[in-house]
Amino acid sequence: MIHYEERGHVGLVTIDRQERRNALSGPLCVELRERVAASYGMRAVVITGAGSAFCAGADLVTRFGPDSAAEAGHGGDTFRPAFEKVLDAIVDHPSPVIAAINGPAIGAGMQLAVACDLRVAALGALSRSPAGSWGYT
Repeated sequence: MIHYEERGHVGLVTIDRQERRNALSGPLCVELRERVAASYGMRAVVITGAGSAFCAGADLVTRFGPDSAAEAGHGGDTFRPAFEKVLDAIVDHPSPVIAAINGPAIGAGMQLAVACDLRVAALGALSRSPAGSWGYT
């Protein structure tokens, strides 16, 4: 679930799927993109995660749907096309988009943070990808 609220002139988008450490699925990416689009007209947008994680990346359990093998060009991957649209929506947003990294940003979670214009990380927050990692202590 994605929560959206307006705090003055700032749109706050919160990924709230704590039982999966805020891992993203295809439908969740669609909802995230809609919430980012809803923030047009705000002076800034903040994306964060509920609980103790920013985003654990792609939910590998739901990444390949049962009927997705027929999807041309994606090899049955239901997550990647939706995720790419989220990244495009963030990069193309007319206002600054800020990642408030409150905990681990893993894989696609790190990509989500990198797509933002600015990243603000809590002490102890970390990021991991197959290519490397960074952390703040």
